[in-house]
Amino acid sequence: MKKITKNVRPHSNLLIEKMLIEWTIKTCDALFIHNIRPAVGSVVYCNLGLVAEHSGIYVGRNKIVHLSGNGHIEKVSAKEFCERFSGLNPSFTVFCPVNSNGKAIGDKKVAEYALGAVGRVIEYNPLMRNCHCFSASCVCGKAMLCPRFRFLEKLISDKYGTYNWRATLLNHGD
Repeated sequence: MKKITKNVRPHSNLLIEKMLIEWTIKTCDALFIHNIRPAVGSVVYCNLGLVAEHSGIYVGRNKIVHLSGNGHIEKVSAKEFCERFSGLNPSFTVFCPVNSNGKAIGDKKVAEYALGAVGRVIEYNPLMRNCHCFSASCVCGKAMLCPRFRFLEKLISDKYGTYNWRATLLNHGD
């Protein structure tokens, strides 16, 4: 009798495993360490479940400027930043990039660009004109196409060099 097996792609299993490992490390950091204060002008993000991220710019005084899903550029608290999908998103932690010495990476010019955009409304598109495009535009100081979080990470790396994401003091409940 011949055994029937499903055609499982090993690549997809490795990708899922990698995502779960990254999520576990970030969650442990968020629950037990989270001691980084973002620099003014830091790109920040929170998870949208296990599959996506929501990004914005830390502008100081525990506030983040982001592009919301309705196309409004807003200055919000960490709690409001994490509460995507009418509060149904399980995210509770904001992450920011740190250099090899553990210091938050940011630029006041990035924050100024973000603050200058508050109140504007753009035609939001989750694939092309999303929060990552807004964050990338702030980092570059001009309109940018940046449809995926990985492109934003590459932009941060190109501008600031090697970095790691760390959980911040800006928790959902703050």
